[in-house]
Amino acid sequence: MSDVRNIPHLAALADDYGIHSINIFGDSISHGAGAPIIYEESYAAIVRNSINHLYSGVNYGYASMMSTLWPGGKLRCSEIHEIQLSQEAGGYSLGHDDKHWSRDVHGKHIGGCAMYSDVAGANLMVHLAKEFNYMCVYYLSGSDKGTFDIYDDNGIMLSVDAFSSLPAEKRTAFIDISGRGVASPFFIKNTTADSGKNIYITGIAYYNDPESFTLNNYSLGGRCFHYQEPYVLKEACQTSTLIFGLGYNDATFAPNQTELFAQKADIVINEVNKNHTSLYVLDYVWNYPEDNFFKKELRRIVSQTNGKLVDMTVDMNGKKDLFVDDAHPTAAGHRMIAEQLLKAMNIPVFM
Repeated sequence: MSDVRNIPHLAALADDYGIHSINIFGDSISHGAGAPIIYEESYAAIVRNSINHLYSGVNYGYASMMSTLWPGGKLRCSEIHEIQLSQEAGGYSLGHDDKHWSRDVHGKHIGGCAMYSDVAGANLMVHLAKEFNYMCVYYLSGSDKGTFDIYDDNGIMLSVDAFSSLPAEKRTAFIDISGRGVASPFFIKNTTADSGKNIYITGIAYYNDPESFTLNNYSLGGRCFHYQEPYVLKEACQTSTLIFGLGYNDATFAPNQTELFAQKADIVINEVNKNHTSLYVLDYVWNYPEDNFFKKELRRIVSQTNGKLVDMTVDMNGKKDLFVDDAHPTAAGHRMIAEQLLKAMNIPVFM
């Protein structure tokens, strides 16, 4: 690790783990849906690369446990890591519940998606697309949580006891994964002896220099703003720079939840103002009129926080070549989002 912290102003505020990060908090569009190689072609990836290029950053940051979007659908979109069940645990690909692991996409934590297991000996196998020096594993602790090992072919890298008297999301220490290469996977194994306990893995973050800054993309496909827990929103806002990209799913799938949406907007407004967070609100509530409640609420958040609105509907609405479907941009659409967002942030685009 370096001795000198390389922290630009837009990542000055550290989170509860001491990580200086720029946070993205959004839905499938921010997650990277529509970009086949999420870690290179999504708007979040382009923004990360541009900020890293400008400020000599070297980290990737948080990656969702929903590592593949649309695995059997219109367009497979892959994260920096691929998560599978190991052969020891049955060899099945994820995407459905089975006796070893299940996916929870309604988690009340910042990443929203978790892999959980209550079967001792069950393994997750994780393949990385690029090499990094360190990683950290995020997990839930509590009185009903057990133990797990993180290991590779050379042996156990870290053993974790997730039991605690109070429930919380925690993060492991930095685990050295340097020099492993991308061909060698690592594993997370449920070692819980008590059948009444389980483990929840909620995310994995990757670093080359943990003393530097990172961009953490906490976005999740399918996320709605109105049902986010207040403490999750507070955690998302504990940053010097927040890129906020929610509203489409609320407008489309929960149009009657206006009161809850406004309440959650108030929380973001209060937290952003309290933390002096620089806020960038992406409006990609496509195909809705300007007087739509959810579009107006996004503008209210901006006006009451001195934030900046990045209205993508102006440049992209009705341009079918920029969309995979009615909601999700193509790789070219992601590039356009990144260009407009970086322009608002006064950061040169670097592909």
